[in-house]
Amino acid sequence: MRNYRYTVVVAMVLTGALPVMPATVEDNIEWYDQQVYQNLQERDETYRTNATSGYLGIRSPDGSAGYYSFTETADGIAAIYEAAGREYYLERLIEYCKLIMAQGKDNNGDGYLDYFHWMYNRDRAEEYDKWDYEHSYAAACHCNIMRTLARCARIGRLGPHYGIYKTDIDEIVAFVEKHVIEKWEKGDQQTGIAGYLAAERFTINGVHSHLGSALVDMWLATGNDHYRRLAQSFAEQVKGAWVLYSNGSYAWSADGGIRVPVDYDGTDHNMQDISHGSRVIRFAIIAHRAGIVVDTTDMERLLATFNQNVWRGEDEKFAEFVNGADRNPDRYSTLTQWVALGAFDADTHQHMTAWTGGGRAPDKYHEDRIQYYGNLALNLKLQAGGYTLQPWQPEDAQ
Repeated sequence: MRNYRYTVVVAMVLTGALPVMPATVEDNIEWYDQQVYQNLQERDETYRTNATSGYLGIRSPDGSAGYYSFTETADGIAAIYEAAGREYYLERLIEYCKLIMAQGKDNNGDGYLDYFHWMYNRDRAEEYDKWDYEHSYAAACHCNIMRTLARCARIGRLGPHYGIYKTDIDEIVAFVEKHVIEKWEKGDQQTGIAGYLAAERFTINGVHSHLGSALVDMWLATGNDHYRRLAQSFAEQVKGAWVLYSNGSYAWSADGGIRVPVDYDGTDHNMQDISHGSRVIRFAIIAHRAGIVVDTTDMERLLATFNQNVWRGEDEKFAEFVNGADRNPDRYSTLTQWVALGAFDADTHQHMTAWTGGGRAPDKYHEDRIQYYGNLALNLKLQAGGYTLQPWQPEDAQ
């Protein structure tokens, strides 16, 4: 058993969240399992409240938390379930997902449920306070929370407890099929799937990465090849935005239509910041596990993005942008989904557990521990047993 010293930042830059962690971590699935299990038992009511907020943004109108950050918590629950197989995790995630489902409202009469977007900054209310079908930013936030449901569908159908929770899992599958995929294909949206796929310029970490992730999970949960083809199209667009640097890494702009210089010159060039870039990493990892577009060479280059561009030593803040550039010296560093790259390289996993991140402000949030511990546990599971996923088939039902 190895012990790694760390205190790690796993929150989004936008929240300024920094987790308080124990002084050491026992790097094994059992230890991570116990940490997440305890956190969920102690804070279940908080997470239930988050799941009922009904608002896609970082805040609800009353100032309480919206869905924006809850997605990372849900990702961690899905990861620890896949790693440890504890039934309790699937049970909790199903309940949270069903609470999310219940908050939808058909606001435009097209037969599909919508969710309201609320920005944390009231001064921008006129710009951003819209239903998900009315605004591209709200659409991206909608796809972000809905991929939580798709991930629950996938781990539920492919996991060991499907027979026990079949009714609930099938309900979640049907909801995502109708109120996410069909909604964005056939509903009265400002921009639908066809429009996003036709866009020459796009926000790489937005709908493309969020809905792309959901589509991969839904293909794995159902075996429906239409979902695989849609996921492939999104993955091709995202991969097409990656630029190979001379050091063997990938870099990319926040705007997928911008081709960036192929060598780092000390400036950001509208590069993707590493907080938002984590959504691209999440999509890349699940697409790779499913054998969709993102191949082994791509993963090696994304590992190089972290290890050669982002990583600066265990006692240092990460680079601010995926090409290694910095702009704001007072920024918060962030790991979020970058943690999951450790599944594909043991040294990278060790970086994730050992990082102290340099000086920073005190923590406020407990939820980040679930995301961090869950993905570290899943890294170890995939390192030991392989990462490839195959789609569910009806005969797999128990």
